[in-house]
Amino acid sequence: MTTTKTKRPLSWNPNRARDERRDELVYLRGKVVELNAKLNEMRTKTQRRLDEEASALSPAPDDQKCEYLTEEESILHMSSAFTHPGEKISRLQQQPPPESQQQHPTLRGVWREIAIRQNREREKAERENIRLKLVLEDQLKIAKSWEKVLQRKATTQEMERWILGKRRHHKYPPTADRTDAEIFEDLLAGIDKAYANMETVLNANGLANLESAYNDARIRSDRSRGIMYLEICSSRVLPFDVHSTGTAAWNHFVYGRQKVPSRYYDFTFTKNVDVTEDTFVESFNLELHAKSTAAHLRVKKAMRRYVEEDRIVIVFRTIFYQVELADELLSGVCFRVTGYIVVKRPTTIPGNFSLLQMCYIYTPIVGTDHPKVGAMTEFLLRTTEANLTTSHQLIENVLLEQAAKQKVEMD
Repeated sequence: MTTTKTKRPLSWNPNRARDERRDELVYLRGKVVELNAKLNEMRTKTQRRLDEEASALSPAPDDQKCEYLTEEESILHMSSAFTHPGEKISRLQQQPPPESQQQHPTLRGVWREIAIRQNREREKAERENIRLKLVLEDQLKIAKSWEKVLQRKATTQEMERWILGKRRHHKYPPTADRTDAEIFEDLLAGIDKAYANMETVLNANGLANLESAYNDARIRSDRSRGIMYLEICSSRVLPFDVHSTGTAAWNHFVYGRQKVPSRYYDFTFTKNVDVTEDTFVESFNLELHAKSTAAHLRVKKAMRRYVEEDRIVIVFRTIFYQVELADELLSGVCFRVTGYIVVKRPTTIPGNFSLLQMCYIYTPIVGTDHPKVGAMTEFLLRTTEANLTTSHQLIENVLLEQAAKQKVEMD
């Protein structure tokens, strides 16, 4: 008699790994659909809000249909509200921009560039928001999986630091040849001299007579002193008055740049130097990136603001010591930087506009024959051009945000 052996039911799933991958794929597909729906909803709300704002700004007589303002006119009304805080928004609606402003080709280019930059910033922010959400989902899954494995407190803390991406900043010893106070006194003493020489510099590189968007970088030589230096210049037209633009620029360079992640500030230095409301000094370690190359610098900086009748000038002098370039420790590489930020009203463009111009001059102190000066100069060229563009954009964003807030307060 033959007996049939009954198979015992499996207590585990042999296809567990495959099922988990399938479930994860289904989850991610659903998440993509959800995020796309949220993105479309955000775009719809943003477009609806812009349409409502344009409709509110556009004059609509009883016997005519409501006409939407163009993008240029909307920004112009915000600019007018910002530069004329005492006037009601209804008054601004009743006073359209002069015909000379509407037809000036330079103004049309200014509005177009602002619209393009702001649209690019918005799209970048939306993409970054989606990326961060996906990264957060991945980190939460990693955290949950490791939570089941890790038991000891020390190991758990170490893993949390890895998940959160906590960075360890380099600490470099200060210079031994001079004290911080001596360095700052030297930097401050040269600011007034640099200010007196500003017209010569701006006339030589052409910024003094330039009233349009501009970017340039080149190596120059000073035969009288026998040195070579790097000069980087930029210019941008902004639809705001000189005072507002100058204040935004000063606040950006004094306060805004302290929030940059690549700056690690050391507030232990002695500040027994002559510092006033229009003078600022700072000491910090700086990490710069250009493509796949990184550099660590030790920086001392002094900055002073000059408020003239028709323009605002910010002059700074910086000295930095290169500590590390491309993971290679260096010594003896030192640069001095003289910078000019000029805010003035253009003479060839009608309306309440301002020119924001920047000029940075990098001079090696150790001499051009140092083996690392060339590599460092090329690295500074790439990073400074990117920093100037970023500064221009951040200042423009602040001004537009202030104009929008002021318009809301007037409504």
